[in-house]
Amino acid sequence: MQIVISIATMNSRDRLRECLESLPAACEGLRWRAVVVDNCSHDGTAAMIAGEFPSIEVRHNETPLGFGANHNQVLRAALDVCPDEACALVLNDDTVLSPGSVRKLAECLQRDRAPGAVTPEVIGIDGVRQPTAFRSLPQRKSIASVFLGGVSTPEEREDADWLNGCCVLIPMGVLRRVGLFDERFFMYSEDVDLTLRIKAHGFRLWQCDESQIVHYGGATTSQPSQSAAMQLQAARSYYLLLHKHRGIAVALLSTTAIRVAHLFRGAGQLGIGLVTADDRRRRSSRVRLRLAHYNPRRAVFPDREGATLP
Repeated sequence: MQIVISIATMNSRDRLRECLESLPAACEGLRWRAVVVDNCSHDGTAAMIAGEFPSIEVRHNETPLGFGANHNQVLRAALDVCPDEACALVLNDDTVLSPGSVRKLAECLQRDRAPGAVTPEVIGIDGVRQPTAFRSLPQRKSIASVFLGGVSTPEEREDADWLNGCCVLIPMGVLRRVGLFDERFFMYSEDVDLTLRIKAHGFRLWQCDESQIVHYGGATTSQPSQSAAMQLQAARSYYLLLHKHRGIAVALLSTTAIRVAHLFRGAGQLGIGLVTADDRRRRSSRVRLRLAHYNPRRAVFPDREGATLP
């Protein structure tokens, strides 16, 4: 099988090196090529690839683009030359693939009755399994998690409604029918949107437990210069996702409830932080209060997003 691997990176040179080093063994037995989209890195990423991985194709952005826009550059070019039977592997730069992992993903696709997209078993650096295949959009869980202070984890299932996009293999024929990433999602939820559309077209989504990778998580978005803006972008993308798949009423009601939850928790944390002189609580309260006042109908990166929803 022919595989085109798309990797977007931004100032993650060392993580990217580990990822690229793992590709040959992961793709053993396949015809594959990898394309890295360098999203305006300034940490020596380009020099590292040129010096250590001369066979890897690199595309250099002149201005920073979002996750979907970066991968779409590679996917559009691949669709021009690849048959329907070929596949695209959308891959995060902060992953390390086990030997044979991509080959096993391809084998899972080939023997399925309605192959739409497949992900591997994903293990975090703490050794804990990270779910990748989920049921439909969990609005109530997301709201409750903000009020209660926990993390909303969608319900996992074997025959999924959507997939996490840190490593997902998709046939070219499916992309031709369904379309590519929606570039209105600058960051976050674009993988949910794409795989929801794949499922809506009658294809199957699932996790292939025979294939395994390690995912460091947040290599780019956890950078101090990015983290605050990325939290706002996550709220923005969730609004866009609900607007697109559930309608404007659900989007407004759900995101308003989340903002109210952030307001109450932020105010509470601020009060406790002032009384106890707890800097950590005060910093956390500032983040929550900022999220409470952010209107997700406004673009976080208006100069970089595509056309936006109302």
